Amino acid sequence: MVEVIMEDKILLKNFKNIVEFLGEVYGSTCEIALYDLTEGKNEVCAICNNNLSGRKVGDPLTKT
Repeated sequence: MVEVIMEDKILLKNFKNIVEFLGEVYGSTCEIALYDLTEGKNEVCAICNNNLSGRKVGDPLTKT
């Protein structure tokens, strides 16, 4: 179980870099968000060009 959690964290770290890259490639009119669905978090863990929605790191998967 611990091994799976560490693997998830490594994957998320790598995907965070991709979020930044895609945000630059697609520009300010395209929001890119990465959600952490591990351990029941269901929250934004990386976001680029968030001026479109105002979401930020730590926000839930959906706003109610």
